[in-house]
Amino acid sequence: MSSKAKVQKKLVAWIENESAASKRVFERLKLELPRLQEKLSHKRVHDSRVALRHFFALWPVLCDDGWDQNDFESTVVKPLERLLKKLGKVRDTDVNIEIAKNELACPNSRIRKWKETRRQYKRKLKKELKSVNVNKLLLRMERFFAEQTTTVSERVADSALGKEETETHVLAALQRQEHVVRALAQQPSTPCEFHKLRLAIKQWRYLLDDLCNSNNMQLEEIQESLGKLHDLDRIKPLLQGDERLITSLANLNSIHQKLLFELFDVEKKLPFGFNPLNQDAKSRTTTRKSSAR
Repeated sequence: MSSKAKVQKKLVAWIENESAASKRVFERLKLELPRLQEKLSHKRVHDSRVALRHFFALWPVLCDDGWDQNDFESTVVKPLERLLKKLGKVRDTDVNIEIAKNELACPNSRIRKWKETRRQYKRKLKKELKSVNVNKLLLRMERFFAEQTTTVSERVADSALGKEETETHVLAALQRQEHVVRALAQQPSTPCEFHKLRLAIKQWRYLLDDLCNSNNMQLEEIQESLGKLHDLDRIKPLLQGDERLITSLANLNSIHQKLLFELFDVEKKLPFGFNPLNQDAKSRTTTRKSSAR
């Protein structure tokens, strides 16, 4: 038996699962981030942002289980946070333009203004990409996950935690996120409250995907509605106070009201207690690629 096989055999089962999840997250980033250096297309910005969101959903779970290190935070996590923020600015303007053209009947003058804003954000994003040094960052990340898999496993192997079943450990992480969602889902009413709920649901969905290879359609649909609501809440102040945009603002308010109706009593629509590792749950999951942000 090779030395590599011996190491793999000694891995704590749930750490092996987290290691596999971290590799999937890394492969997403390895695929998407270098593409940004070639061209900042709408799709590449969106896909890179989703890949980063997956990392930032999984990272708190890994930190809870002892994977974190100070040098990794400073050399990888913080630069990725800055990059995600810059990507978000570009993505928001992309969505503004898309909704303005297709749903709000905004005049071309306003759309041209947002296109200029996008160009400004693109320049800042290009500068950030040069500062981050994507290839070096990805190499550090790959080494970190490879080394920490063994390190963390050895650290907990002889403890009660090390004897925990994979399903038990994964479900505990999911339940912690469910608790966050449940607290936020109790009668949200302000844009900020709906936005926080959307982010928490997104975190839940990504954990299901990365730790369990599962996607719950109820979560995806609710997240989509909350995402659209957030986009409209963000666009609305940009339309107010201009008489030329009265029709666009009326269109926005109409769509906004329909979404609020769909999200009424949202807490009862969320799949609390969903166990993707249970055979009975398979009929309620899908492996198709999601467009949810």
